[in-house]
Amino acid sequence: MRRMVRACCAGLLLSCLVASLGAAESGPLRVLFVGNSHTWIDKAYDVPRTVAALVNADPARRRIETAMVPVRQTLQLHWESGAVQKRLKSERWDYVVIQGQSGEVLYDNQGMREYGKKLAGVVKAAGAKPVFYMLWERRDSPGTFEQIIEPTYTEMARDNEGGLARVGAAWMQSLKLQPKLALHRPDGNHSNDTGCYLTACVFYALFTGERPQGLIRAAGLSRLPSGVSAFLEERAWEAAKEHLLEQAVSPSPVTVTAPGSVASTPVVVAAPVPSVSLPVRNSRVALRVQSVRAVRSATVRPR
Repeated sequence: MRRMVRACCAGLLLSCLVASLGAAESGPLRVLFVGNSHTWIDKAYDVPRTVAALVNADPARRRIETAMVPVRQTLQLHWESGAVQKRLKSERWDYVVIQGQSGEVLYDNQGMREYGKKLAGVVKAAGAKPVFYMLWERRDSPGTFEQIIEPTYTEMARDNEGGLARVGAAWMQSLKLQPKLALHRPDGNHSNDTGCYLTACVFYALFTGERPQGLIRAAGLSRLPSGVSAFLEERAWEAAKEHLLEQAVSPSPVTVTAPGSVASTPVVVAAPVPSVSLPVRNSRVALRVQSVRAVRSATVRPR
C-alpha cells in the first residue's frame, strides 16, 4: 500500500513539474484578428478581448494573447493598408483570424477570395496559420448563409490551407432551434453581446480543444440566464468540434494499479505530461507517464 501511495505522489509531483515547465517553454498562444465591425465595435462587442477572457479564466490553461489590426471594411482594404504585413514582420503570431465583410461575401465574392488568398499567403510565409472567420447571414437576407456564405468560407479555408471558425454555423443553428433568440443588434446585421458570447465560444473551442462550459462570468455576461448560456455553448461546440486548432491540455487521469492484488484499485492523478520514466527512490516502483494522447498508467512491481 505504501508503495502505491509513493507511486501516486511521485506521479503527481512529476506531472505538475513537467506541465508547468512545458507551459513556460511554449509561451502564450498569440492570435491576431483581421476584420471589421464583426470583430470589434466597442467594449460591448470586442471578440478578441472576449476570447482572451474566456481562455485565460483558468490559470492552469495555456494563456492566449489576442490583438487586432485597425478595423477596415473589406479584405482588399486590409491588404492595401499594409497593416497586416507590418504586424507579421514585427511580431510572432500563431494564428491570424481573417474576417470578411458581410456584404463583401455577397456582392464581391471573387474579390474577397482573391484578397483572402493574398492575406493567407503572407500569414503562412510568416510562420502562422490563417483562420477564416465564417459570418452569419443578415436578417434581411434569408437563405444566403447556405447558398453563399458557408460554402465561400469553407472553400477559402480549404484552398488556403487554413483553419475554419464556423461562427456563422453556430449562429444559424441557434436561431433555427430558438427562433426568438436575439443575437443581432437592431440593424439585423451586427452582433449584440449575446451573439458575441456565442462567437467567442466558437474561438474558445478552436484554440483550447475543449468544450466551452460555464464561461459566462468570464465574459462579463452574468445577466444571461444559465440555460441560455449553456444552449449557446453547446451550439458553439457542435460547430467547432470538427475543426479544432489546438488539442485540449486539461488534466487527464493516470491510473495506478497493483497487479496481482485481490482487487486492483484505480487511483486518479492529474497528468497532462509527455512520456517519461521515473525511478522512485528506495523502492522498486517504476512509474511511466505516457503522452496525453495515449492511455496513461503506472504499474507497481511487487518484490
